[in-house]
Amino acid sequence: MVSKCHAFSQSLHLFLLLAGLLGRANGASIATYWGRHTKEGTLAKTCATGNYQFVNIAFLTTFGGGQTPLLDLSGHCDATRGGCAGLARDVRYCQSWGVKVLLSLGGDHGRQSLNSTEDARKVAEYLHNNFLGGKSSTPRPLGDAVLDGVDFAVVGKTWKDRMHWDDLARALANYSTGKKKVYLAAAPQCAYPDRTLKRALATGLFDVVWIRFYNQASCQYSAEGPWRLLSSFVEWNAHLQVSGVFIGLPASGEETGNGYVPPANFTAEILPYISNFPRYWGVMLWDRYHDMKSKYSHQINANGGSIATYWGQNKREGKLAKACATGSYKFINIAFLTTFGSRQTPVVDLSRHCNATRGGCTHLTRDIKYCQKWGIKVLLSLGGDRGLQSLNSTEDAHQVAEYIYRNFLGGTPSPPSRRPFGKAVLDGVDFSVAGKTPMDRMHWEDLAKALAGYSTARRKVYLAAAPQCTYPDPTLRKALGTGLFDIVWIRFYNNTSCQYSAGRPWALMGSWLEWNSNLHVGGMFLGLPASRELVGNGYVPPVNFTEEILPYISNFPRYWGVMLWDRYQDKRSKYSYRIRSAVMEPQAAKSSI
Repeated sequence: MVSKCHAFSQSLHLFLLLAGLLGRANGASIATYWGRHTKEGTLAKTCATGNYQFVNIAFLTTFGGGQTPLLDLSGHCDATRGGCAGLARDVRYCQSWGVKVLLSLGGDHGRQSLNSTEDARKVAEYLHNNFLGGKSSTPRPLGDAVLDGVDFAVVGKTWKDRMHWDDLARALANYSTGKKKVYLAAAPQCAYPDRTLKRALATGLFDVVWIRFYNQASCQYSAEGPWRLLSSFVEWNAHLQVSGVFIGLPASGEETGNGYVPPANFTAEILPYISNFPRYWGVMLWDRYHDMKSKYSHQINANGGSIATYWGQNKREGKLAKACATGSYKFINIAFLTTFGSRQTPVVDLSRHCNATRGGCTHLTRDIKYCQKWGIKVLLSLGGDRGLQSLNSTEDAHQVAEYIYRNFLGGTPSPPSRRPFGKAVLDGVDFSVAGKTPMDRMHWEDLAKALAGYSTARRKVYLAAAPQCTYPDPTLRKALGTGLFDIVWIRFYNNTSCQYSAGRPWALMGSWLEWNSNLHVGGMFLGLPASRELVGNGYVPPVNFTEEILPYISNFPRYWGVMLWDRYQDKRSKYSYRIRSAVMEPQAAKSSI
């Protein structure tokens, strides 16, 4: 008689084969823990790597049972003496890039214990007032930073230490509001169910769970293969009701020792299987220090990209919030501010979505905030075929920058008037201008400098640009030469000298190489039409993109992803859906540059 283990093994081999043929189902995120080693670097530098979408500050080691709460960051700073308030700046930096920053409860030092429902309520109140959106009569440990949520990484040593975590989850969830959600995460051990967190997870209140597949021989990876780990992952997914599930792994074999999965084994044996589960969201790595040494996150996420698009040019594309809800986009440009400069009255043209001149677009506040809540950057795009974008002097550029800042960014209108998109504060400005005459191609560098001047430590103004693919772009050449731009999406369409045509990618690749050799920006996107219908020229069929173009462009250090024109065409063609998995995940085979 065939054993159950052998039967599972055979089924899994078949599933892995099918998974390899079908491809991965979803792009993934990476989470980590920061705060356990001074050599891991600052929190801001951790987020600046671009590798992580979630960072847990570890740990609040002592609380509950009448104990004085203690935040232990292992030498980074001394929270008991107010020495960690400077982290507020780092937290906000991370959040400005869409990284969720949570406070993690746990750690081997200290004691985490709740002796009653009332005790749990008091601990929740302390967390809300000192780390979340509340106010404290004493100095907050991390200054005025407002963290995104709380991570339960607790392991009860006695049965008493395993009680009332469900009460704490409920009490914290009650602090969520329409304006600010309190995210709840948990890090159970891989043996199902986790003895400490069983009741808490059963509440259904948790948004994210990173299951720790290490330090537990019964369910971790071993030299014998991935079967114990995969079997446990199946069991957790069958019982757990949360939005997202992460597989938790050690980033090196040094400290943890047990459960380490070499990156090549992870991508070949583990990822093709787990990524097919609907609630799979990614990988949690313990911890930032070991990941920094081993570069594990880089090895499993090398040159993974994002997708950007333009919204606002066709009413049939649907709402902005629905565009963000697809999960396909990390950047959305609201198109367009079509007329401005040279003493013209600024005009926002959203092609019948709403009439901004009559105050009819203020409802977009809700949609913009929804997108930003999920880490999507929303920018105002300057350009469009209708209207005229022209700057006749440096002073004119400064006045336009002031108008944009006061009406779309962090400023307030003067004189007081209704902002076109209501109270929403956009993340930045996209330069999608194409000057028709030499006069229309002047002073864009002055506008870039003036807008960049509105960036502060609390809120950065992101600058993006959409030059045509012929290098250099005649309109944006001087502006891009300032080095102030964070992102550039190069438009490889409507320009026969540098676009894709009939299975011949060489012109596109040559232009991509030239832009990368000369341009110094944070990240570069390859701009493509989402269908052949509207633009006509430069369309790359999805299969040609993933097989011919992506393996080449993803090798470049500044490659960040793909920009699609536009949301309406993408909605019809499903282009982003067809390339999303390939764009967001690492490329197995790289071509040489």
